[in-house]
Amino acid sequence: DHFEELVALVALFRPGPLQSGMVDDFIHRKHGREPVVYLHDSIKSILEPTYGVILYQEQVM
Repeated sequence: DHFEELVALVALFRPGPLQSGMVDDFIHRKHGREPVVYLHDSIKSILEPTYGVILYQEQVM
């Protein structure tokens, strides 16, 4: 739908994310099949664009 989603797909299509199951989490949350849960309200704004999945190293820094 958006450029940001295309960037996320490129980041997800790597060995680590593919083997960890985070791809399935991203897909299920994007389509509303699984709830997005944030461990703390302070990280919601950081993880909201990726449906609660830590996808980029910048989200950790």
